[in-house]
Amino acid sequence: MKKVNRKKCAGLIAVIFLIMSLSACGAKISMEAEFNEGTGGYEVTAENAKDAVCIGSITVSDGECLAVSPNLDKGRMILTVYSAEDFEAAVGEGSPEALTEIPEGVEEQAALKETITGNDVSVYPLDPGDYYISFAAEDESISGTLKAMPFSIEELREQDAELADTLGGEDSAADTAVSSEAEGTAVTSADSGSGTAAAAEASPEDEESTGEDADYEKDGQT
Repeated sequence: MKKVNRKKCAGLIAVIFLIMSLSACGAKISMEAEFNEGTGGYEVTAENAKDAVCIGSITVSDGECLAVSPNLDKGRMILTVYSAEDFEAAVGEGSPEALTEIPEGVEEQAALKETITGNDVSVYPLDPGDYYISFAAEDESISGTLKAMPFSIEELREQDAELADTLGGEDSAADTAVSSEAEGTAVTSADSGSGTAAAAEASPEDEESTGEDADYEKDGQT
């Protein structure tokens, strides 16, 4: 299959829309994912969305992780990341971004799958490369926004160091991230927006994190 520059492809697509019909009571039902050329990621907006999916492409460079910043008023969003090679093989001919459902069998090969709720910021380690990313509203109505983008691990480390200095270096989120590295789990940071660099550097092969794992890490539990 012919390879393309996925950042250019996503830039040309610009906005991926999945607009659903109006409900009987007249409430708007919609879900859209807009590519942000500045961050190289997506900004998703959902309003009473259900049984919907948006698909886009991202590139993770060396020294980067995937940062996810949700602000969901209700419901949960399923975020899944697939290697470009596996996803394109499952799609065959046609545009992957134009799909309204995930190809059968490809989910078992996902590089990352997370259930996102609330407004906790999380980061996830991914090997450098090209990926397709899907945002799905399944059997539960979703309203709110979500941003997902490649992010510099070095910048996260610097933010952790600044927070550690501010808090005196004893109970900082950076310390939590260091302790979580052995677990290989993502660390959420709802208030600090930091404490995630070490988790982002964990090997993807060693990571078996789930949304529940992230909540435990945030509370300081193992």
